Amino acid sequence: MRPRAPCSACGPRGALSGAPAPSRCRQDLPWHAPFIEGPQRTTEQLPFQRSAPCVALCLARQEPSCSPADRRAGETRDTKGHGIPMKKIQDVLFDELRALLSVTGTHGGLMSPSIYDSAQVLRILSAPGRALALSGSGSGSGSGRASAPRPSNVRALGARAADPHPASSSRASGPRAAGSPSALGARAVVSSHAPAAHASASRGPASRAPDSPRALRASCAAALAATPDTAFAAVPPASLAAVPASTLAVVPDAGLAAAPGTPDAARVLALLDVFTVDTAADITNSTDARAAADAAASPVVAWLLAQQRSDGGWGDPVMPLHRDIPTLSAVLALLDQPARKGTRDAIAAGLRFVRNQSAAWSTAHIDDLPIAAEILLPHLLDRVEDRLGPPLDRNAPSHALRCLPREPYARLMELGARKRQIIAHLPLIPGVPWLHVWETWGTEPSLGLMDGAGSIGHSPSATAAWLAAAAPFPALDAHAARARAYLRDVSRATGTGIPGLVPVGAPHDHFERAFVLYALLMAGILDDPRLAQGVTTVLGDLARALGPQGLGMSDHYLPDGDDTSAALAVMHARGLPVDPHLLDRFRKDDHFIAYPGEMNSSPTLTARCIHALAALGETRDLPTFQRYLLDRQEPDGRWTLDKWNRSWLYATSHAVLALLPPQPTPPSSVSPASPASPPSSTRASHAVSTMPLAHADAVRRALDAVLAAQSPDGGWSSDPRSNPRPNPTETAYAVLMLGHLERHGVQHPGLGLALERAHRFLHQAYAPFAPSEAKVKCWISKELYRMERVDTAFELSAMLMLEQRG
Repeated sequence: MRPRAPCSACGPRGALSGAPAPSRCRQDLPWHAPFIEGPQRTTEQLPFQRSAPCVALCLARQEPSCSPADRRAGETRDTKGHGIPMKKIQDVLFDELRALLSVTGTHGGLMSPSIYDSAQVLRILSAPGRALALSGSGSGSGSGRASAPRPSNVRALGARAADPHPASSSRASGPRAAGSPSALGARAVVSSHAPAAHASASRGPASRAPDSPRALRASCAAALAATPDTAFAAVPPASLAAVPASTLAVVPDAGLAAAPGTPDAARVLALLDVFTVDTAADITNSTDARAAADAAASPVVAWLLAQQRSDGGWGDPVMPLHRDIPTLSAVLALLDQPARKGTRDAIAAGLRFVRNQSAAWSTAHIDDLPIAAEILLPHLLDRVEDRLGPPLDRNAPSHALRCLPREPYARLMELGARKRQIIAHLPLIPGVPWLHVWETWGTEPSLGLMDGAGSIGHSPSATAAWLAAAAPFPALDAHAARARAYLRDVSRATGTGIPGLVPVGAPHDHFERAFVLYALLMAGILDDPRLAQGVTTVLGDLARALGPQGLGMSDHYLPDGDDTSAALAVMHARGLPVDPHLLDRFRKDDHFIAYPGEMNSSPTLTARCIHALAALGETRDLPTFQRYLLDRQEPDGRWTLDKWNRSWLYATSHAVLALLPPQPTPPSSVSPASPASPPSSTRASHAVSTMPLAHADAVRRALDAVLAAQSPDGGWSSDPRSNPRPNPTETAYAVLMLGHLERHGVQHPGLGLALERAHRFLHQAYAPFAPSEAKVKCWISKELYRMERVDTAFELSAMLMLEQRG
């Protein structure tokens, strides 16, 4: 993480006189940085102080300024063997949770940087020469763009930016979407509302007024409701209608006339705007522009090189098939950096990695796929082959690296072709999931694709691709400025301090709010008075965002079943009125879905919906959904396959909560002076005794599996082979499940001992100042990623739940 100057409250050495080294404050916490506003609180201002000169946050043994002697000196040991009195530990944990709640959902949420998206944004915005051929064949506007010069001084361009993009392959990534401009014969702008669409035709695209979040959500829902269910079938019928003409605003070609060709000086303006803080550097010629672009991209290139693993691939080895997409994306970005030291070897190693594991794709199950792999991977393979070019000599040593095999991907490519056919018949409106990979199939910079966040499908890669496509059209300058601002904002949201590093998707502020509170609910501390102010604030944000169609990950994205169910559960737990029928639109046969058209289901999403409906008293159809969960339990008691989280501990903990009867007494109704205690054993045992035998057996087998997986030091890891070291996040998943069972009166000879061992592990392993990139990544998208504040909430909630056991 980039070092920052001490905040105003900390000062250069902190509040504690005589501190042995410059202290650290919450400004350095990954989940808090970099959005600090107003006065700061230092670690020395927490509710406890040791007699030693070292003061660390909670039990953060990894604090660099702490020597072993400092940690041991003057400690007051409690009965559990910890170095701080137990009551003080609780105070610190509550203080940390209050601080976390105060920033939850701010600035779009906080997520680890993405290799795929960071490399794609770098590649699209910095590729020289090739950028202006984005539309290529099939669009008359794309021909000859680079023939005439433009002013070479960046200052003379004003707000206009020409953003480069790699050349489109001669092989189309998919059919042109229905309703695209070229398909209509005129340049069209897809609008989310018919009335606004007709109005925009007379005003021109740049003057289109932004839609309100609620209007966008309503338009998304209306468009999807008007889309036949057959559009989401494996192969849509030929009679499926295209997007209604009333949703298209046809703009005369003159309104989006291409500007004269663009030299490198103008081409890199967007790169400098996105990748640097100061965009007013003097650039007077193409050489200066190229040098400035290389300097701006250098930190991202260095970061990409540092992320490469010893086997040549990128991405977490815990899920091998989730590594091809970031690896190919990194290779493509590095191919544009030939002068950079180390890139040649890194490219060769990356291609060798992809080739070596290509056979695994021939037997891959649909539940093993990364999000959108059927679209992204064939696209990346095509781009790499186009970029490398055909080998001149088939016997040359480079031939094996240049020609990546296609046979192992045949089933995946067939699946991708069907998915692109589906996309071609879906409404092109802002904030829908199929725009999340627009960079693989989009060509026309339609205004109607941009959502209220300034993004295309909440995807940095898709937004960068739209920027490149919009570069030659001055009428789109205002919207291009919004897209650049979006990329700058999401880069800061990674918390790395490196401009140009971006997450897999953003914003996701409502996702963060709902899941942080859901972690507190699982721990039984959502109603604790000591958290009331922060919880009430976050709940208020969720209540305002929840609409008649549900809740999306942000105000500008399609509502989904996961965020909606979490919001309903926490709002009901705090006594707010909610409508359980909001979940009806996410029901599909015997389970629930996040978005329409999903190819594989998510047990954790269904489990969360069951949990919410049970708490709301809507129990009529629960046996059907619970049977879905029971059918997916492994013989060893675990739930192992989920669409959104790779950890079987996460999936198992959620499934167990869904199979238990509703909590008889809220465990979090405690006074600030007294720790939470389990409900009456008589009532809890009665609740457990009412469980169907199949549920009780499933819960028992899950409990046995979790207890057997605990490591000798008290922690958990879902994959002890590739990731043998236990980690606090997955330990928190297990602890929250075990604590929930204990509060329900479930008795097992190893339950209490396992929680005690986990208690010690979490205190020793808690590392609040560790960068997000160094922590475990369990969330699934185009690659594995970490939701820093959500995962921290799980960890802190589990620790506090253990402290309150007494």
